[in-house]
Amino acid sequence: DPWPGDTKGVAMSEVNKEAIRLEVVKFVRENLGKDLSSVSTATLFRESGLDSMPVLDIIFHLEELFGIKIDDLALTRDSTLDDVLGMVEAQVRAK
Repeated sequence: DPWPGDTKGVAMSEVNKEAIRLEVVKFVRENLGKDLSSVSTATLFRESGLDSMPVLDIIFHLEELFGIKIDDLALTRDSTLDDVLGMVEAQVRAK
């Protein structure tokens, strides 16, 4: 199945952490004006310059794009990009 919000028709089975990371980097650059392309996935969100509102924007975007629901309460100030990527990947694979 194509990603619900994607017009390129990429199959859900092709979704992996790297594809999700690239989507987050693109979304943040286009909507929040920050470049995360060189930020390690182990970097804490608070260290990347993103506070709770931009992180929620990212979560909402990923939920809409992939047709999933992420437990945003599981995310903390000490969450990393890798934490979010893992949550999204697990939800997509569970579909």
